[in-house]
Amino acid sequence: MLLDDNMTMADKALSFLANATYQPIPQYKLTRDSPYYFYERLYSPDAVGKVALEAGCGALNLVNVTEPLKISRILLGVDDSSLEQVAIVPRIPADWQGVEAHHWPIRTRRGVIRADIVFERKGTGYKFALTLAKGELIDSLKVRMPSADGFVWREQKHTNSVRLQTQ
Repeated sequence: MLLDDNMTMADKALSFLANATYQPIPQYKLTRDSPYYFYERLYSPDAVGKVALEAGCGALNLVNVTEPLKISRILLGVDDSSLEQVAIVPRIPADWQGVEAHHWPIRTRRGVIRADIVFERKGTGYKFALTLAKGELIDSLKVRMPSADGFVWREQKHTNSVRLQTQ
């Protein structure tokens, strides 16, 4: 849904993921230190009485954390698969106001750097900000921004901080 830019469907799916994680159905008894911990199995209310509501391997096992981390990466849109250029294709579901990450790792030809990234909806437009620590640079950065006519790519060279906006 996210990779296909279907933000309406992504909104519903991510809402389910967040709600089922933070406040699962009452019949599902979990042992975890925090309601924010992901766990192996999510059950819909329709599962009650049809299957055993087991916790599986428990909270914070690697499988549990991998999928939400992948979703976070797609929302932020960081594509650092090429050492020549970092591309960022941020996405937010229909009912969200924005997404942000702090100290997010980005692979560059200079090594791994850390970025603060904010992407938010402002009225009918969008704002994007990326900030690196002092002395860190991205040699070639491309950001896909939504616009009234679809998407536009904005490019920056040798940058430490980027602020973009569309109407």
